[in-house]
Amino acid sequence: MEFSEEKIYKIVSDYYKNKGLTKQEFSNRLRAINMLVIKELPMSEAIYWLSKYENDYFEDAETRNKLKARHRAQLNAILKKLGLKSTKEGLIMIV
Repeated sequence: MEFSEEKIYKIVSDYYKNKGLTKQEFSNRLRAINMLVIKELPMSEAIYWLSKYENDYFEDAETRNKLKARHRAQLNAILKKLGLKSTKEGLIMIV
């Protein structure tokens, strides 16, 4: 699966348009998607790094879990726009 960083950037920026993110928050989410698509890291690892970039570890356990679920949902929505789906085996193309 070959995706250019430009295509990924366009889809991520379209998804997060008007969501009120700071430049840093947007950059963190773009980095997580690039980890998934370009580096082909597992979803759990991308969420781990996104949580770390966002300093979610300062939150209590319940809030951390809610944030991780939100991150997972957002990343899955962007993957869907790219025509991909995350599985335990890695990313697969969806038709």
